[in-house]
Amino acid sequence: MLFLEQQQELNATLQKVVNEHKKKVMSIERENLGKIHSLKSARESVILRLEERHLQEKYQLFHHQVVEQNTLQRQQLRKRHEKEMERLKHYQSILLEELKNQQQQERSRAQKSQRVEARKRQAMFKERLKSQAMSVSEQKERNKQFQQQEAARQKEETQKQQQRQEQELQKFKEHLEETFKELTQIQEEKLRTLQEQETKKLQRLEAEHSMEAEQWKERLRLSKEKLDSELACRQHQIADTGKQLHKDHDKRFSWFSPS
Repeated sequence: MLFLEQQQELNATLQKVVNEHKKKVMSIERENLGKIHSLKSARESVILRLEERHLQEKYQLFHHQVVEQNTLQRQQLRKRHEKEMERLKHYQSILLEELKNQQQQERSRAQKSQRVEARKRQAMFKERLKSQAMSVSEQKERNKQFQQQEAARQKEETQKQQQRQEQELQKFKEHLEETFKELTQIQEEKLRTLQEQETKKLQRLEAEHSMEAEQWKERLRLSKEKLDSELACRQHQIADTGKQLHKDHDKRFSWFSPS
């Protein structure tokens, strides 16, 4: 009887030692598991935050490149346009000066032709007067009238020529102005096209960045779920191991129990 009591006391002592050891081991395992989980979480967090930073830096870099590239293209386009406008103005001024010189030559030729024609007509008129029986005073009067008519005719021809040349000059100036406007419109259209291209590039870049950001968030969520799942699974394994050790211990010491 005394032997059985001693065995039961020893069994209880051993059971207590085993339980305390088991609790200590499980506590250490849980503590280590928690540390490992924290380290893994911290590592994943660092990696994912670096990815997030990389995505943001890449987006800002590409955004800056697109803006800088289009700004440079606009500057180059404006410089080319300014040079083209300067060349056009210079060329137009040459054409305008040539037209004015041409008109001046036409006026000179017309005046010369008028003088020649006037002398011929005057000579013919005098010949007709000689064939007519007129007094000297009548001839002078008729000659005076003829000269007045000739002066009026020449003045009318000169005015018509001047009016025609003014219209020609005005149309030419309008044509030059229209060419100038067309070149300006082409320049504005090129600038609008560049602006539209920049807007589309930035929109595509924004869409790609948003998609990559969503993918990053999904990776973050899956990584957290995986770590949490691994932690829960390991905790469950530790708990099952503890239960199994308790059962095995009970079996080993069950023979000390009284029947």
